[in-house]
Amino acid sequence: MAAMTPSHRGILWDDLRHGQTFWSSGRTITEHDVSAFSALSGDFNPLHVDDEEGKCSVFGRRIPHGPLGMLFAIGGYDRIGLLEGVVVALLDMSWRFRAPMHIGDTLRTKVTVAALEESRKPDRGKLTMHLQMYNQREEIVQEGEHRFLIRRRINGDA
Repeated sequence: MAAMTPSHRGILWDDLRHGQTFWSSGRTITEHDVSAFSALSGDFNPLHVDDEEGKCSVFGRRIPHGPLGMLFAIGGYDRIGLLEGVVVALLDMSWRFRAPMHIGDTLRTKVTVAALEESRKPDRGKLTMHLQMYNQREEIVQEGEHRFLIRRRINGDA
């Protein structure tokens, strides 16, 4: 059997440009998403899982967990394929919650190349992505930055 060579559809550091923008497809928040997040995280705060408690909240209804939105943003740039096969490491992230999300909202993520920096090793570079997650009303509900080490083109890499 022939040796398998790694492939990727992600974009190498050398091919990215500051200000370049990408959009994910939409993803609708479902009841199952909230239940699955509660089960995985162990966060069963009544604000997220109890309809009656949610009605008494400042939001007037239950809302999904805030970090669920960040996971949707990560899934959004994964569906774009931007980092597929080129990411070496996640370095850090910062995140802001700007408006509540609701079950039934459809979210899209706008990804903008915010910074490209050299790294100490020639086979990788640092990428900072600014993410803005929009609902179907074109409101920014969450945003932040994710910083990665990603592969660079060396020795004829495609």
